[in-house]
Amino acid sequence: MLRGRIEDIAREQAWLMRNKETVDFIEEYAFPIPIRVICELLGIPSEDRLDFQRWSNVIVEISDSPRYDEAMVEFMAYLEKMIEKKRESPKEDLLSDLIQAEEGGDRLTVSELYGVVMLLIVAGHETTVNLIANGLLALLTHQDQLAMLKEDHSLVAQAIEELLRFNGPVEFSTDRWAKESFTFMGQQVEKGDHVIVSLASADHDPATFSDPSTLDITREKSPHLAFGKGIHYCLGAPLARLEGEIALRVLLEEYPNLSLAAELNELEWRQSLVIRGLKQLPIKLL
Repeated sequence: MLRGRIEDIAREQAWLMRNKETVDFIEEYAFPIPIRVICELLGIPSEDRLDFQRWSNVIVEISDSPRYDEAMVEFMAYLEKMIEKKRESPKEDLLSDLIQAEEGGDRLTVSELYGVVMLLIVAGHETTVNLIANGLLALLTHQDQLAMLKEDHSLVAQAIEELLRFNGPVEFSTDRWAKESFTFMGQQVEKGDHVIVSLASADHDPATFSDPSTLDITREKSPHLAFGKGIHYCLGAPLARLEGEIALRVLLEEYPNLSLAAELNELEWRQSLVIRGLKQLPIKLL
């Protein structure tokens, strides 16, 4: 059921780009698909999607700027009203289910609901936008792999795993602190030290991946860390994979002759300690 709905959304977004020679792929396609999906799951009205985009983009930058504080205040105020509305009149959506969920007489507090929704926005939206856009950029700059995928769309699920490894949507882990002192590759780490793991570096480790600097969509095994690992594994990973597969397949079906409409050195990457994503990705469709 969800797969079918995601495909419908992808087709609609592809159709909206018709008769356009050049588009910003992120604005026209990579962003709308996951934000429409997560908004529908949460029961967020379609007219509020642009606000969600703006809040989400600012929140993942994790800065101490006034812009960040302003976005957080607006986001919390919006959620407070939405939670109250769904508490009074629940619908068939995830946010209503979370509000009504109960175990042993306990229910999620408003603060806990804020946290869950924020996690879902980042995990179920931000990662997917950048998976789709980073993935397309990798394919456009590796024409042999793009040609292979065009010829055989059954490779798309395998290709998604390689694209996640090669240029994933999350560059670094969230904050960690050493539980005990240790030495790592000659570097002394003391108990309590602040540690951040480079997921992108790990996914190019030659001890784990053969020829890691090469994009190979037929790579059979990819134990990549694009979505983290263990208890910190990304909550939105299955949804991101599904949306990524459908989005790329539909795009190639609808626009098999697409190409990059900018020089690589003209592309700008967003400033974020966690998310790896482009600000814009101009592509030619015809």
